[in-house]
Amino acid sequence: MRPVFLFLIVFFVVLQTEAQTYSIVDSRAIKLFQEGEDLTLSRQYDQAIEKYQAAIAREGSFLEAYVKASQLMITQGKLKEAEEIALTGKGKLSGKNATAKHVADFGWLFSNLYLKQGKFTEAYRQFQEVDPLFDAAFKKSMYYNEMKVQMDFLGQELGDVRSIAKEKLESPLNEFQLQYFPVLTADGEQILFTKRDGTGNFDKEDIFTAYLDENGNWTKPQSLAQTINSPFNEGTCSVTADGKILIYTSCDAPDSQGSCDLYIAYKMNGDWQRPTNMGTRVNSRSWDSQPHSRQMVGFCFFLQIEGVDMEEMIFGTLSGKMTDRGQMPKISEV
Repeated sequence: MRPVFLFLIVFFVVLQTEAQTYSIVDSRAIKLFQEGEDLTLSRQYDQAIEKYQAAIAREGSFLEAYVKASQLMITQGKLKEAEEIALTGKGKLSGKNATAKHVADFGWLFSNLYLKQGKFTEAYRQFQEVDPLFDAAFKKSMYYNEMKVQMDFLGQELGDVRSIAKEKLESPLNEFQLQYFPVLTADGEQILFTKRDGTGNFDKEDIFTAYLDENGNWTKPQSLAQTINSPFNEGTCSVTADGKILIYTSCDAPDSQGSCDLYIAYKMNGDWQRPTNMGTRVNSRSWDSQPHSRQMVGFCFFLQIEGVDMEEMIFGTLSGKMTDRGQMPKISEV
């Protein structure tokens, strides 16, 4: 089951804890709403939103349609549009057909929406306001309890203001025009980062490294290895805890599956061996980059982009030289 669909089920639990009733009686508007529900279950979200909006256009006080249209927009990452339609619907709660359940539905909606927007104070306040309206059966559900854990955490942390002091790493680091995506080895004695020659679109990227000397100072950065850096672009790397396996991004290489691919290299007798493209079981025809390997565990996470608004976080399991890719939730849904 896709995580997006699971999120929809989680949300709709609030609406389905009792027999379906509606805030309006217009049969045509209700039929449009039910068609939207069918499209939602078949994951045709754009068409479902159109049905919900058509139901609202026919009957402006159709509270359930506002809630479900907004929720689908949240799922699609259209948070601004979701908030606009949710606020319009919330404004209809003063109508004579609005019940405590409708207030609870909108409260659950806004709690989720504010979390997605990073408005944690608003999410916490909204949840606290609506929590007494949830029925006992819903409060026993996994979905409610997962949300309650998040809200309890927010309640503890929102008042805990912390000051973080940033410190720029001293010379000889930070002497290139651009350097980014730093990675430390597990012992903290080696740093790897992406060095870029300039700010232009075609300026070259390479992986550079520096070591901590006996006095606690960083050595002058140097190219990681001739076997790793090439005439093409290399960067965004991850190294295992023992420092012997490197997974990194290379773009536009002759053996690339797409725009940017993940490559793997092994360190033997102190030298990095020639890297290998991780193949079609990991790389796609699109943009695969920014790997992160779990220390001491055979997992690697990376970012895949297929055009605009199609970002996904992928994970793979590493066993020897074989990998299997899996699907993680889209970034916009996390």
